[in-house]
Amino acid sequence: MFFKLLKWLKEISLFTTSYSNNVFPEPLSKEEEDLCIARASNGDKEARNKLIEHNLRLVAHIVKKFEHKNVDQDDLISIGTIGLIKGVDSYSNKHSTKITTYCARCIENEILMYFRSNNKNNKNISINESVGFDKEGNEITILDILKLPSPDFIEEIHTKDNVSLLKEYIKCLNHREKEILIKRYGLNNNDEETQKEIMKGDNPLEFPGLKFTMSTDDSKALNESQEPCIIISASGMCEVGRIKHHLKHNLWNPNSTILFVGYQAPGTLGYSIVHGAKKVKIFGEEIAVNARIEYIEGYSGHADQEGLMNFIYSFIEKPKHIFLIHGEEESQEVLEQKIITDTKLPVTIPDFGDTYEINKDNIKLIKTLDKKLPINIRTEVVKRLEKLKEELKDMETSVQDDVNNHELHDQDIFRINEKMKELEHQILNVIEG
Repeated sequence: MFFKLLKWLKEISLFTTSYSNNVFPEPLSKEEEDLCIARASNGDKEARNKLIEHNLRLVAHIVKKFEHKNVDQDDLISIGTIGLIKGVDSYSNKHSTKITTYCARCIENEILMYFRSNNKNNKNISINESVGFDKEGNEITILDILKLPSPDFIEEIHTKDNVSLLKEYIKCLNHREKEILIKRYGLNNNDEETQKEIMKGDNPLEFPGLKFTMSTDDSKALNESQEPCIIISASGMCEVGRIKHHLKHNLWNPNSTILFVGYQAPGTLGYSIVHGAKKVKIFGEEIAVNARIEYIEGYSGHADQEGLMNFIYSFIEKPKHIFLIHGEEESQEVLEQKIITDTKLPVTIPDFGDTYEINKDNIKLIKTLDKKLPINIRTEVVKRLEKLKEELKDMETSVQDDVNNHELHDQDIFRINEKMKELEHQILNVIEG
């Protein structure tokens, strides 16, 4: 041990000469560094010394962290250099960390060991105290295992304060200026992080394994695949589009998972599935719901109450009247009261079929439907007609595919034709009264 210490002291005097002259060798390039590591691991002393010499800047950088300590900086440089030598000697290219990261830990550990040896009677504990090492040989300190609200929680608090101030003073800007600031800084629940990632070239819709299906046939072919896969499909509340084909081929399968990430309106296929329907009809066929059904709230293309209120606040010249025409009845009523309370603006929630005359001076209801039937029943009829229209369209496509592929027998075609005649007759009876 004594001779090893003498060896280190000799090397320190050699490597710290450049520091005393305030000259530090430039860091090695990645290619040079990799070559020196490989040579040093095979016993090349020159390569080993080169790695030490060209990382002295690292020692000086770490020593700056301890400027508050009442210790001579040259002494710390010497102690840190011992840590650097130990790090270079013990480093192996088998480590997953870079040599600079590994040596930085060794340097800091050596300096901390020096402080501990000189403060044995000091009861104060530093958060930089070592408590052990990880599986890669890196030192673990108290700071590493402290549970904090967030690594940058002070910065987050500062940011929130600034955002609050920004929301307060943003009212003096015009509409376009507000829009730019809102999108740039992720206000009103806009995703600032995604914008930054895209600007860096990290498109969230470009990753290995992702494949876009451009045609309907390519989309349908996914259901014939025997390999596990994740199908991302726009839902339209499962009322129209390719999603219905995917549901038809996967809802019955207990090994499948259907994940909903958007709002499903009452009366839609998506709503029925989310709310526990055991069986649903798709393309006129009854499908058992055996798949695992999951639902994540909060993902929606619609603004929430806060977003809508901020939209109203953003107007320099406030609107004279506000109509609420979308959303569930209860939510509309809550928003209506908030708008009236906070902005003093008049609000109208029109009924289905209402017609208004709007001019510069006033707004007048000029026509309304007969209210003998509850409005929800009228809305339900319209929804059912729209749904029936889409179902017939989807059925036409499905039957046409089967006919073209010769998958239907003559008796099946005859049976479908008779059923269609019957349905046509029933619809005409309803229309003609």
